[in-house]
Amino acid sequence: MKSNTTYIKSNPQVSLESILHVIKSKGLNISQVKENPLYSDLFDEFKNSLSELIDIICHERSIHELINSIGKSYNSTFYSDMKEYDTYFEAVSETYLRLFSVIKKSSGDVNNIGRVRGDTFLDKDPEVFTYTLRSYIRNNILLDLSRKLGAENTRTESDTVFFEGDESIYKVDSVKFNRSQIENSVDIADQIADSITFKDDMQALVDAVIARFTSRKPVAAYIFLCTLNETYDPRKIVTNLKSKNFNDLFHGVLKDLSFTYNLDISCYNTMVYDATKYLSSFRSISDESARARIDRLASQTRKDVQRLPIANVIRSHM
Repeated sequence: MKSNTTYIKSNPQVSLESILHVIKSKGLNISQVKENPLYSDLFDEFKNSLSELIDIICHERSIHELINSIGKSYNSTFYSDMKEYDTYFEAVSETYLRLFSVIKKSSGDVNNIGRVRGDTFLDKDPEVFTYTLRSYIRNNILLDLSRKLGAENTRTESDTVFFEGDESIYKVDSVKFNRSQIENSVDIADQIADSITFKDDMQALVDAVIARFTSRKPVAAYIFLCTLNETYDPRKIVTNLKSKNFNDLFHGVLKDLSFTYNLDISCYNTMVYDATKYLSSFRSISDESARARIDRLASQTRKDVQRLPIANVIRSHM
C-alpha cells in the first residue's frame, strides 16, 4: 500500500523561503542583512519566521521525542527540576544563537572557519534551508546538549548504575543511547505511527511484535506497542509496571491501538501476558535505575524490530 501523504509546508517555512530568495537576489547573506540598518525590516521578518520555524521543528514528533529522551535521561540532584520543556527551551535557544555564531572548527571537506553558520545554510537553495536546519538540530544541537547534560550529571552522581545480578550501566551510556536515538530517529515505529494510511502494515507489525517478543521478552513487546501508540513515557511506564497488573497493561495498549488504527485484536482477547520473571527484580530497584533500564530496553527493541522480516515489507510500501 503506497502512502498518499503529502508534505505541506508551514506558513513560517513558506515565509522564510520567500525572504531568503529576496536576500539572495540582492547578492547578500544573512549576516550582512543583520548588520545593515537599511535592511532592518527585512531582518526582523527573517528572524521572526526563523524563530517560528525552529519552534515547529522542535515540536515535530521525532525531534520532540529526542528532546524528551535527553531531558529524562539525567535525573541527578543537579538537574532535579529539569523537565521536558526546560530541555526544549534550551534546544530552541541554542539553535537560534548558533545560527548567528562564527564557525571556529572545520568539519568535512569544506572549510567554513570564520563564516557565520546561518550564512552557510544559504549556500544552497532556500528550499533546502529547512531540511538543513532540521538535520543540524538533530545531529548537532541535540547531540551536544546530551553530552553537556551527561558531563554535568557525572559531577553529582556515581559513574555507574547497578541492577540485579551483574548488570550495570555507565552514565556515559546515556549519551550513547541518545546519540543512537538521534541517528536512528526515523524508524518503522515513527513511520507507521505517522501514517494512518498504513492500516494493513500496522496490523502486520503488531502481530509480528507479539509473536516475536511476548514469550521471551513481554515487557519489550509492551514498550514497543506503547511507542506505536505514541504513549511511550519512561516515567509513566515505570510507575505502571511497578504498581499495576502487567496483563491488564498489555491488553490496555492493544485496545488503544485497535481503536486508533481499526485493528483486529480478537485473537489476543483470551491470551494472558506474564512478565513475573522480569518484574520480580525490576520492582525492587529505584525508579531512576528502572527508567534507565526501560530506556535501554526500548532502544534495543526498536533495533530488533528493524531486523524482523515485516520491516522490509513495510519499507517497500513507503
